[in-house]
Amino acid sequence: MTAPRSHSPVTVAVSGFAALAVAMGIGRFAFTPVLPMMQADHGISVAQGGWLASANYLGYLAGSLFAMHPNIPTRTAIRIGLVLIAACTLAMGIEHHFAAWLILRAIPGFASALVLVVVSAWILPRLAHAARGDLSGTVYAGVGTGIMFAGVACLVMVRTGASSDTAWIVLGMTAVGVTIAIWRVLGDESTSGSERGPAHPPHD
Repeated sequence: MTAPRSHSPVTVAVSGFAALAVAMGIGRFAFTPVLPMMQADHGISVAQGGWLASANYLGYLAGSLFAMHPNIPTRTAIRIGLVLIAACTLAMGIEHHFAAWLILRAIPGFASALVLVVVSAWILPRLAHAARGDLSGTVYAGVGTGIMFAGVACLVMVRTGASSDTAWIVLGMTAVGVTIAIWRVLGDESTSGSERGPAHPPHD
């Protein structure tokens, strides 16, 4: 029987970076630069924008609380969270009913919080096990990078006359691509003790 493949600490850290870029940059904060486009395309009012933002906040709170459960399978949770973010982001560009938008913003809020917490539980013990704790900063740089990407991407799309629907689909396809790229790394079964979360740091 072939032993499970062990990915390098750098690969694991970059995968965490990518997961957080999707979770926070797209699932959590992409709505901010897309909102003005939605206002122009769909006549979204300030109040409606507030409701959509609040739905995401509520989902984020629920996801944060759910992620506190000690028996969450970390790798599976990250995969599910990224899939939910990608699917709901794509759906935002297809569905045009406000009630559906509320749901499609709440679910990525939940998923982004889940991924943020569980990525830490999965990756940090691995980096510590490999004596590469210095790479932890690389993981969390994904948050700012993802937010910057979403903002710049929307700015470019506004400049080129793209619609808000196009923006959501582009962001959703980006999430799909990143998820596919790191999927196998998320299946890495090496380093015992990192399969359940949230984090229980190993003791020396």
